[in-house]
Amino acid sequence: MCTYADLVNHIAGERVNDELNGADYLVWDRSVIRKVLREAIASILAFRPDLFAKTKEVTLQRGACMQHFCGDCSRVLAVLAVDGCECQPIKPVKDNDTKSLDWLACYYDRCGTPINACCPESYHPGDVTLIEADPCAVRLQYPPPSDRDVVATISCVPADALDAEPLPAIICSELFQAIVDNALFRLYAIDHKDGIAKELADRHWTAFVLTMKTKFDVDFSLLSSNYVLTHRKG
Repeated sequence: MCTYADLVNHIAGERVNDELNGADYLVWDRSVIRKVLREAIASILAFRPDLFAKTKEVTLQRGACMQHFCGDCSRVLAVLAVDGCECQPIKPVKDNDTKSLDWLACYYDRCGTPINACCPESYHPGDVTLIEADPCAVRLQYPPPSDRDVVATISCVPADALDAEPLPAIICSELFQAIVDNALFRLYAIDHKDGIAKELADRHWTAFVLTMKTKFDVDFSLLSSNYVLTHRKG
């Protein structure tokens, strides 16, 4: 775990001093560095909100197909479980594929014992649709019961994702260098005591893009492999 202060100290106390050969130790005020760090993290959040996701339990509004979770998060990424059931249907890959595709959780519990039915006593919302125009809302195919509360587990980006500290673990680990490169690109390209430091800005932008492209490629490969593993044959 790390904080904005940790990142600011790293940039102001080490990176800038080293890159400018110790001649310009105090180039930017720390408040400026924190501002561009927030912008750097926001740019990654826009492309990969899943990296900032947290799991929350929410109570569904009774009898409503449209569910709004704006008090809990800024963007809903997935509905993981409803009414205690983790079993969510997946549409077939091909239109003519009549085989049902389900998550392995539908067939095995945590101990590996086969389950004959997929939560038959639980309320099931049917198809769950994310709303692009309203990212903190989802549309359920079937409304929740009107005579009792139903709790759902959702994956979402918290409303304070850019301000909450400590920062997400991934920012402080595998994305640490990418965040620093993005921030330094912004600092050198936009504002410098002697004007724009174009060569340094270009260098950090290239390093940032290369890091993120590599991560995106790896994540996509893992996602594809995991999707194949969720198919069942029969």
